[in-house]
Amino acid sequence: MKHPSLPNAPEYPRPWLFKVIGVSGRAVRKAVAEVISKGEYRVSFSNISSKGNYTAFNVEMLVDSQEHRDEIYQNLKKHPQIKAVL
Repeated sequence: MKHPSLPNAPEYPRPWLFKVIGVSGRAVRKAVAEVISKGEYRVSFSNISSKGNYTAFNVEMLVDSQEHRDEIYQNLKKHPQIKAVL
């Protein structure tokens, strides 16, 4: 549903992709499961750094609102096993 006062606002619910970067693939997957405890999501490998220190994953899910999206982003960002969220 579009926000009535924002004509160009995205409609929700909508699919969203977070890029999540961490040191250990297993730890990143566990962290994502802890943060997104409700609802369906999919985690897929994206890339590994040239020196092999960091691993990136795509986290795809359906977000219900801008607030929901921001909450997931902030919770992923502050998790100790996750180094960055894009």
